[in-house]
Amino acid sequence: MNAIVESVIYQHAENVCSLWLQRQHAVEEPHYSFTDIVHLDNRLDANLEGLRVAGSHALTFIDEMMDAGDEGACFAKALLSLEAGDRKTFSELIELAGAPDSNHQLLKELESALAWAKPEYLKESVKALLSATDSASIILGLRTCASHNRDPGVFLDTHFRSNDPAVRAAVINVAADRAIVEFRHRLSNSVASDTELEQYERGRALAMFGEQQKAREILQALALGDSSFNSSATALVMLLDDANASRSLLKKLDALPERERDVVRGFGLIGDPGAMDWLIAKTSIPVLSRLSGGAITMISGIDLADADLETLQAPDGFEDGGLNDSPEDDNVDLDEDEDLPWPDPELVAAWWNSSPKLPAGKRFLDGREKIQAELMHVLRHGMQRQRNAAAMSLALLKPESPYLDTRLPTNKQRAWVS
Repeated sequence: MNAIVESVIYQHAENVCSLWLQRQHAVEEPHYSFTDIVHLDNRLDANLEGLRVAGSHALTFIDEMMDAGDEGACFAKALLSLEAGDRKTFSELIELAGAPDSNHQLLKELESALAWAKPEYLKESVKALLSATDSASIILGLRTCASHNRDPGVFLDTHFRSNDPAVRAAVINVAADRAIVEFRHRLSNSVASDTELEQYERGRALAMFGEQQKAREILQALALGDSSFNSSATALVMLLDDANASRSLLKKLDALPERERDVVRGFGLIGDPGAMDWLIAKTSIPVLSRLSGGAITMISGIDLADADLETLQAPDGFEDGGLNDSPEDDNVDLDEDEDLPWPDPELVAAWWNSSPKLPAGKRFLDGREKIQAELMHVLRHGMQRQRNAAAMSLALLKPESPYLDTRLPTNKQRAWVS
């Protein structure tokens, strides 16, 4: 192979890795819309096509990138092996990802490859995954059913009896995402031996099955604790239908140390315009400023940058209290703020005081009331964080409808919303 062709193939492989990683971040970012994700997906597909054309020559470069630990390389290798019917290579990747000393990144890449693959490449592979005995394979099989909107059938009951709590949690998650409401009776009573992951998935599933009071009890207990799921549980409680109970939870959290970010984020998710003055006041606190601005946008739909309500630089001294370049600094909580604008407190206050007020007593997302038609509009046209909230809000409104994961390939999302 001449050097020019080699360099082209290498560039395709490198682009696949970088675009896959960019996409992983983009689906959670505040400044990406569905159209932006479509553009990323198209670029990723174009470079994958270059690797397909290169055939076995591409694998040399992908293997080099895997050896170097490049994120996205396992995704590329897994997808190409699925399309080639190379079950041996795919099984080796699962074994590598499921090894005790492996991180969860490889499993994410394998799950992504399975979501990306066309159904004709998956029929035998998914059945084999669901019939396997190792946890990594089973979880991948279950998640693939969810991403392709397929019912795992008898495998739900089979794997709900697994000794591995991660497998049981995956079963609950998929049953909820697929709106398999007959599974609800299996979840009504929490089990003392449940791990925190299972407790969270149980609460999430009950909420999506319409059992919001039972869900709230489980999720509030997690939210008020020190588990790694306390922020996720708090966010989900904010989307439930009892706004007064959600505000009551935020009041309790506000009295706890280091939970102020959950409180700010929570008011944005409730969507109550009555919180706007409080959120505007919080924009003057450097470490909460951008998050508060994001919550204001979540409720009202205002684009602070587009409306010239931002300041173009961080407040003086912010670096001391927030993120910096020191490798010893373990403060990573503000990562979600990185692409949010810095609100100008005075300009935002003036805007709100002169704006037509959103009606009190109603809840809003992206400036639209939280009813089905408006949530569908946000799902189609909103930014990713608003789309994420809209997708869950729709699932809570319609327990019989499958949940749209806004991280899925956009061709699958487009089919779902249509």
